[in-house]
Amino acid sequence: MSFPQRVWRSIPLSLIVTLALAIRLWYVTTLPGQGGQDILFSDMHAYDYSAWCLVQGRPVTGEPGFNGYHPLSASTYYFVGYTYFLAAIYALFGHELAAVRVIQGVVGAATVGLVSLVGSLTFGRRPGLVSALLTAIYLPLVYYAGLLLTETWFTFLQMGALALWLRAWAGGPNSVALEPGPGGAAGPAPDRPGTNAVTGSLLALAAGLTAGMACLSRAAFVLATGMLAAAGCFIPPVPMPRAQRVARVAAFLLGAAVVIAPITVRNYQIHGRFYLISTNGPSTFLTGHVSHVPTLPAGLPPGMTDAEMAERHRALSFQYLRRHWTTYLAELPKFFAIIWTDNDFWPGTFTTWSRTPDAGAARMDLHIHSRGSPPFGRATYFPDLIRHADRLIWGTVGLPTGILAALFLPGRHRRWLVLYLALVPYLVIPFIASAFPRFRMPAVPLVFVLAGQALVACWDCRSRRPGGGASS
Repeated sequence: MSFPQRVWRSIPLSLIVTLALAIRLWYVTTLPGQGGQDILFSDMHAYDYSAWCLVQGRPVTGEPGFNGYHPLSASTYYFVGYTYFLAAIYALFGHELAAVRVIQGVVGAATVGLVSLVGSLTFGRRPGLVSALLTAIYLPLVYYAGLLLTETWFTFLQMGALALWLRAWAGGPNSVALEPGPGGAAGPAPDRPGTNAVTGSLLALAAGLTAGMACLSRAAFVLATGMLAAAGCFIPPVPMPRAQRVARVAAFLLGAAVVIAPITVRNYQIHGRFYLISTNGPSTFLTGHVSHVPTLPAGLPPGMTDAEMAERHRALSFQYLRRHWTTYLAELPKFFAIIWTDNDFWPGTFTTWSRTPDAGAARMDLHIHSRGSPPFGRATYFPDLIRHADRLIWGTVGLPTGILAALFLPGRHRRWLVLYLALVPYLVIPFIASAFPRFRMPAVPLVFVLAGQALVACWDCRSRRPGGGASS
């Protein structure tokens, strides 16, 4: 492809990424709809505090999860990957929340470009562009770019890891190059260079390093990392000789292990026990499924570490499951519905269950909004506006067509399997965690890539229909 052709083909994606950047920078620099106050509490305060202490070389203390001083941060309850991200920004710009938000706005826009790349590597250029556009205008992702939470940074790492992993399989003697064909199917692309064995292994190593960083920001991605590796051995994205498959998978796992291992060693140094990444798993299950509250239970003994708290919460959780496993299973559909279809995006609001004397034994779903919010939902109040955008972009377009994409998967390769494997952790989350819609945020771009394939395939079917506007 000539240079002018490459420039011309890059214009649509450039416009989409520019739009994404403009929306995100506008939001993070003005923070509309926050009631005139800066939101920095709960997890956000913990990440901010631990990151600033890490930069200053001071111990973190004051609550379970903060264990004094360690050069790799002694915060072992909260995900250390995001702590490092904040610490790097604070080291460069000082303790400036505005710097974090601007950089997250840029990271969010870069994620849109990665979504396009993953879509192009999986289904072709047009599905990639459609998925990028959906991601660019999906306002809940914009909302989280303004908050000190893991969503923006983790989603970027997740999509980067998947893009590198897909690119690692883009060559080889039996692989299939990819360009969009009729109905969005894949066809040969003779002008696209392949990836030799050495380059493929190096790309797999880079994918593993990025996946390891993603795991440090959200431990649920460990499951996706393991499944991607297993699939690479037995059902690779493209046909490839066994030796090359094993080399790529080994490089991928090595990269992830190199990143995760120091944190595992740190956890053992602090607690004297094995914790792969974080101690918060048992507490997450207990608060979500046992106590049904958004915060840790009160009444912990003074000086209790998060490892000791995890052991206590694990015991309580197993006791609950032994006695109430039928209740646990019966509640799962509600958890799935909340995570995948609700739009009460924390910390703007969350849902709890409460019993009051006047209501008797009735269940009450309470929606608690931040101070400064209007008495009723308004499109000019950003946390309300994102709910309208979610209903339209996610509920009406993204999720239904993402599910429909299963009918339009190319048969010449299995690159699309990478997307489905990456979605598995989000299907597991309702079993182990609280029902917060924010937990689906990193899964949204993955579903949008599938939606892009379905939308393009349906459009191509329409244009080929007799009298159906083939000239378009």
